[in-house]
Amino acid sequence: MFNAVRRRKWKMAVHRAFHRQHGVDLRTVGEMIGSRTLRHLLNDEYELAPQDPVLGADNLAQMLAHVYRIDIAAMAMRDFALTMAPMRGSASPDARLLRDACSAHPGRDIDGAPAPSVAALTG
Repeated sequence: MFNAVRRRKWKMAVHRAFHRQHGVDLRTVGEMIGSRTLRHLLNDEYELAPQDPVLGADNLAQMLAHVYRIDIAAMAMRDFALTMAPMRGSASPDARLLRDACSAHPGRDIDGAPAPSVAALTG
């Protein structure tokens, strides 16, 4: 049981080291090569360097580049673009109307003013 906990902590440390070195989340890599394949690679690296997660991250990067032909630098740019927040005020008018309509309270108009009553509309 303690070995499983040590292995999990080592994998988390490799994940942090890999993200720090390359700017890529290992989950993104797992989406490309498959989570099971990534899990097997990490288990193999744990057997090779159980005391050094930074060396494990380096070995993993070399394995991904040489065997799987994954361009980690290109993935870093893609991963960064996915995490960027849109600039304030850059939403289109249609998106703003949809957001306002979805967040409006029942019985209120889009602007937040009370909606006219049925009696006012019919009479």
